[in-house]
Amino acid sequence: MGRNERAFVIPMLCGLIGVIFAIALQLFNDAGIIIDEYLTGTLVLREVQLSIIVVWMFLGVAVAAAQN
Repeated sequence: MGRNERAFVIPMLCGLIGVIFAIALQLFNDAGIIIDEYLTGTLVLREVQLSIIVVWMFLGVAVAAAQN
């Protein structure tokens, strides 16, 4: 795998990991595990899920940039 392919695959995999964590967070919320205590009227689950995905994407881009 070349440098360009690796620079594409790393953020994509990190984004996929972020999506998986967001899905797990939704499942935990549906089951009533701990997450209900951290959500308020102004902070909803979708915002937390979106921030998890964005953080993982930024992490993937940073790792890909560091390797190139």
